[in-house]
Amino acid sequence: MPLFPLTTVLTPGMPLSLHIFEPRYRQLLADLLDAPVGEGAGAQAPEPVFGVVALVRGREVGDLGGVHEVGTVARITDVRRQPDGRADLAAIGQQRFTIAAIDARSRPYLVADVRYLDEPDGALTPSAAAAVLASLRNYRELLADLGAGYEAGGRLPSEAVELSYAVAQQPTIPMSDRQRILAAADTGERLAAARAVLWRERELVRLLRAVPADLAMFGASAGSRS
Repeated sequence: MPLFPLTTVLTPGMPLSLHIFEPRYRQLLADLLDAPVGEGAGAQAPEPVFGVVALVRGREVGDLGGVHEVGTVARITDVRRQPDGRADLAAIGQQRFTIAAIDARSRPYLVADVRYLDEPDGALTPSAAAAVLASLRNYRELLADLGAGYEAGGRLPSEAVELSYAVAQQPTIPMSDRQRILAAADTGERLAAARAVLWRERELVRLLRAVPADLAMFGASAGSRS
């Protein structure tokens, strides 16, 4: 699978917008979109998907040490190519995967052997999702009061798996925590991690009366702007 390292965490169900301008990622996009159609009646071109992995801050890209092992498949839903070779694309996060091995030589971009991850419930209790939903709603309301771009009372998912990933989609939560939530072994563990992160972040917002910002937001974006 082609890999696109970013200074953000993509989760299943999360939309992603990228501006592609670096040559190696232009090549990645061309390889996905211009792949030959197989032979035979009804043959279709391969689905245009790539893997999004979060960069490990301070590490070089090119081996397994430079990116986190757990990432998310991104399926391209729309592309607008520009005459100069740049492109704007929209994608949606799908299934999680873990990297088994990275090939940094055969293509201009990283390619990886991956293993897809299931979504087991784990130690999921009936009250776990309700507790996380209440915590997330309260956290967002606090940020809305500070003018952080959130709307108090906005729609939030109540289903356990979707809710657990919704916490990891909050841009004000540190990337390391979002990655930890993404990489949790099961939904129960993910909800427990999400609740702990929300409690800590909520208390920090209450104490400081300031909107948190992740330092990773100010780093390089590996040839894209999202």
